[in-house]
Amino acid sequence: MNRNDKVQNLFKKLPKDFVLHCRRGDISTLSCSVFAHVYAFVFNREFGIKFSANFWGQEDRLCFFYRSEMEQDQFLETLGRRCKKAEFVNKLTSTLIKLTDWFNSELKNPSNILENSKEFFENYLTFFVYHQAVGWSGNYMSRRENRNNKLSNKLAKAYKYNELVVPAVERAFQKLKIGDFLFDELIEKDKLKPPHGRGVLYIINTRYVLNANEARKLAKLVNNKSFLINIKNNFFKGTSSSRGVYKGRVRLVLDYKKMKECKKGDVLVAESTLPQHNDYIMKVGAIITDYGSTLSHASMLARETNIPCIVDTKIATKVLKDGDMVEVDANKGIVRKIK
Repeated sequence: MNRNDKVQNLFKKLPKDFVLHCRRGDISTLSCSVFAHVYAFVFNREFGIKFSANFWGQEDRLCFFYRSEMEQDQFLETLGRRCKKAEFVNKLTSTLIKLTDWFNSELKNPSNILENSKEFFENYLTFFVYHQAVGWSGNYMSRRENRNNKLSNKLAKAYKYNELVVPAVERAFQKLKIGDFLFDELIEKDKLKPPHGRGVLYIINTRYVLNANEARKLAKLVNNKSFLINIKNNFFKGTSSSRGVYKGRVRLVLDYKKMKECKKGDVLVAESTLPQHNDYIMKVGAIITDYGSTLSHASMLARETNIPCIVDTKIATKVLKDGDMVEVDANKGIVRKIK
């Protein structure tokens, strides 16, 4: 079987609603291998929630993640229902805070990752499942009119407390020059230098490790099938995460290194935002992102600084250009191009 046949056959096995969920920077293949394993096995182990397929990889210095929309909705609904009970919320937040403290201590000496690789990656797997559970549960509750504010706030505080762990882990991976490994290769002390840019795909319980070319081809196949831009009358919608209305010119940021080009009063349009760019982001008048939730970094920073923010538009970076004049109506979750 040639490589094209391999990718085509894998593509045919994917769920019909398998789509791009997010893209973000500063995530290595090593972390991708951890996150993919979480969606394949650890969510089921911790919460009895199953994903039939998930796909992680890298392209243009950005990490991408694909999954089924229906399975993501079921995951969100299941965790959201459970978070109506204080006992469940307490378990989520206390576990996440405990693991955050462990990583904050462990990462003071990055060599611990190699010396105690089994313990480190077992904790990283568990950390990420609770990181995701707290974030998505908080997002679910914040969208409900009759939400329990006390529990929702507790989730938000725990999520904010842990949001710098993954960037810190990535800095350690970079310092150790291990970002191209898979986590099980490090546990097994595989010393062979791995190729760069591999992708990790799980279908049911089987893992497929794709080379960089195969990963790009699979991503392209999925994108060509699923990418439908729903924009008419010069407006599109997203999730409002910080209320307000603002008019301004678009500052389109596709490369995180260019975040420093944001000027006072710009409307920042990006796939997502990261905590290390706070000083630049706080200059802008409004934020629009392709991905994220009401507990994403962009949302929380926008609320703290009283900036209108709309997240999860899916298409903002694809339909807006640098310099476009837009109205951001974050009361209604609508972005409108002004002619």
